[in-house]
Amino acid sequence: MMRRQTRLPSPFLREYISHFELRDLVVLDTRGVRPLPARPMQFLIFHLADVSGSDLLDLRTGEIIPTPPAGIQGPQSYRVADALWRGRFRDFAVAFRPTGLYRLFGIPMSHFTDRVVEASQVLGTQTNQLHERLQSAPGLDAMALLTEEFFRGWLSRARSFHPVQVAASQVIARHGRVVIDDLAREVNLSGRQLERRFLEQVGMPPKLYCRISRLAYALRLKETTPRRTWTELTYLAGYFDQNHMVKDFRALAGASPSEFFGLIENGFKPGRTLETAGTSVSY
Repeated sequence: MMRRQTRLPSPFLREYISHFELRDLVVLDTRGVRPLPARPMQFLIFHLADVSGSDLLDLRTGEIIPTPPAGIQGPQSYRVADALWRGRFRDFAVAFRPTGLYRLFGIPMSHFTDRVVEASQVLGTQTNQLHERLQSAPGLDAMALLTEEFFRGWLSRARSFHPVQVAASQVIARHGRVVIDDLAREVNLSGRQLERRFLEQVGMPPKLYCRISRLAYALRLKETTPRRTWTELTYLAGYFDQNHMVKDFRALAGASPSEFFGLIENGFKPGRTLETAGTSVSY
């Protein structure tokens, strides 16, 4: 079981950062496999323990790729990879607002979509220094304060507010249940302007972002209320019917809803192999 602690950023960073998160996990006597579905979130993640035991299984090539000690994980438009864990893990993550990473660092989000990028290649060697300090920090509060000081240095170069930030935040708040033309009108943009700015600042077109946000909501509903049936969840999450939900799950999570949660439930059982993890998924 993964243990999570979260903390809000200080007010001066809240338009860029959603929260800080400290995650602890112990995986012994097996290699844990966790499927990673499409997701709208963007993270800066620092591995603080057992870096050598943290890998990604790239589902496009079948390669096992070591995760960088500090990496930027962009939004995912489909199930690109599965996480492979063994040993004792402690990760510290910065979760950004939909346009927060773009605004702070000025790099088009398409550079990060469906990728994990070594943070120092993008943000410079200061990231390595922050990583070293995080490893000796006593807990989440201290880690958050160190990281806020790091980000404070970027604020003078941050991009100015753009209405697409409101549009993307509305998609998340409404769990993807928006009409794109209505959304564009709400923020006084044309459809073309909205799409262009979404690609630049969020990393994908708004329609796909809506689908992924709805999927993320359906996953959270199932994880927090596991006794609900898939029929109930279909309509709670805003799908037209179960066929609609299954189609989106296969496209964005690489499996039907029941198959996907079967992968999660079985991913840390002794004897689990990468071969069974791969062949039990329908693409």
